[in-house]
Amino acid sequence: MKIIWLMPECPYPANTGGRVGVWNRIKVLGKSNDIYLFIIADSPSEINYKTEIEHFCQEVRFYVRHISLNTLFKSMFYPYPAVSRWNKNMKNDIETCYKRVTPDLVMVEYPQMLGNLPDTVIKNAKIILNQHNIEHLSMASIANHTNNIFRRIIYKIAARQLTHYEQIQYKNLPISVYTFVSEIDKKYFENNYGIQNTLLVPAGADVQELKPAVHSKIISFIAKMSYEPNETGAIWFIENVWNRVTSKIPDAELFLVGKDPSEKLIKWSRKYAGITITGTVDSVEPYYEKSAVIIVPILSGGGVKVKLLEGLGYGKIVITTNKGIEGMKFISGQHVLAADSPNEFADLCVSAMNHPEQYDMIRTKANSLMKEQYSWTGIMNKFEKQLREMCEDDSARKKTL
Repeated sequence: MKIIWLMPECPYPANTGGRVGVWNRIKVLGKSNDIYLFIIADSPSEINYKTEIEHFCQEVRFYVRHISLNTLFKSMFYPYPAVSRWNKNMKNDIETCYKRVTPDLVMVEYPQMLGNLPDTVIKNAKIILNQHNIEHLSMASIANHTNNIFRRIIYKIAARQLTHYEQIQYKNLPISVYTFVSEIDKKYFENNYGIQNTLLVPAGADVQELKPAVHSKIISFIAKMSYEPNETGAIWFIENVWNRVTSKIPDAELFLVGKDPSEKLIKWSRKYAGITITGTVDSVEPYYEKSAVIIVPILSGGGVKVKLLEGLGYGKIVITTNKGIEGMKFISGQHVLAADSPNEFADLCVSAMNHPEQYDMIRTKANSLMKEQYSWTGIMNKFEKQLREMCEDDSARKKTL
């Protein structure tokens, strides 16, 4: 298949949950298909990753995201997460590429990127929209859980704008298939928009063979720290849980691993001993290997938490909130440990560090479930088969007309 693919951010390096998902899709589909990738980059430095991405693509084009007065003006009428990623040059280049290669599919990551589709593509292409989650619900959830009044207002406005914007796009655009990573989001979408041409394409992880539990006093949270739900969750853990942990294990260490930690998060971390904020790292693997516990303290947001899957893929004891396993098949006490109160969360952390072998059965069950349903290879092979069947059915239909 020939696939034109639109991305709202650079998928490499895969150092955030969203990037992990998209990068693995590219790697698997790029092995046996021709991918023409169009990327909105947050900074010019990300263009340096072009060579790595080209291993799996026929062509890779970058467009650096610029925030202009025109962008701010448009954000009065359209959601900022969308207009800040609309690029006229990208739109023109996509049209040229479409006419040149005649792709089987045009794949779009997130509804915000739909504004980059030229009329030629809208009228003629088979468009696949990878939703990942319900964007306006995710924004609303973030707004409800942030303590910053200014941010709360911004996210509430974005949520309202996205609600209206999504309704218009779904009504007016001839999208062939909508994909979701969560069954909850998929059903919500079907029930609220009356659209049934949907596919469940779960997020996955590279699943390793189970190793003996790690005996250490290290807890890690590995995620993109500039993402509001991750920052909020990290601060909640520091403020409410960490003192309870160190009161019982004084030499415990907490590593917050991920790009772009905010000044607010850095200030909070300095209030307590034993906390290290790494910022961007070349590889997250060393942090997974040395950690006794991986935490995913998520209070808001939507979709499947790839950071949770990644921790389970490494065979770790994962402690999260009930929000963290929402929409997934993991059960607290069977595959993960989940708690919403600071005391319970702290007690689980202490127990898992002091007696990791007690949780071997939970890790074993999680590892089995990961291999059965959340392995990247299995997920993407199934998705590719579904895409090919769609293209073959469309080809057969055209021949009979």
